[in-house]
Amino acid sequence: MKRSLFLATLFCAVIAGVTGCSHPDKLVNEQESQSVYMSTRLVSNTPMGIKSYIGPHINTMGDQNTYQMYSLESTTNPQGVISYRVIVMLTYFTKWRYYDSANLENVPNKTFSVISREAGICGEQGCIFKELMAIELDPKFLASHSKTGFQLEIKSQTGNSNVIYVPAPYIQGFMGAVTGKQI
Repeated sequence: MKRSLFLATLFCAVIAGVTGCSHPDKLVNEQESQSVYMSTRLVSNTPMGIKSYIGPHINTMGDQNTYQMYSLESTTNPQGVISYRVIVMLTYFTKWRYYDSANLENVPNKTFSVISREAGICGEQGCIFKELMAIELDPKFLASHSKTGFQLEIKSQTGNSNVIYVPAPYIQGFMGAVTGKQI
């Protein structure tokens, strides 16, 4: 198992720019925005007029061999008000980290919430742990970062921290799909 984790990490390091294993590029690319626009899915549309969307997952490898998978989600209420959040799943080996806070652009975020924690398969080097969390995003904040992207640091009780970056093309494509207008 150690060997397969090493090979996966090496594979990501070698072809990071192609596969998205590294941190996403911070430059705006119109084609990437269009790709996110086309990949965003309407996952719920109730008769009462509530719509929920989910963007494609971004997959990166963070510090301390932490696999990071994250995406934007939105919900539109019957009055047309849109709320956004970033959903983050961190997967790692060894022992529980208990992520419990987040800094959004270096400012403590008060909307951090843990959705679930799960221990998985155990082997020679320990068990696989997954923590799923959500951070609410103000629509104005998201719109104001549609040209620059934003950084989110997630911190744990054990002193670990993971930084994720949501690039501008992703935000543009996602918001365009949700609002029906390309940004």
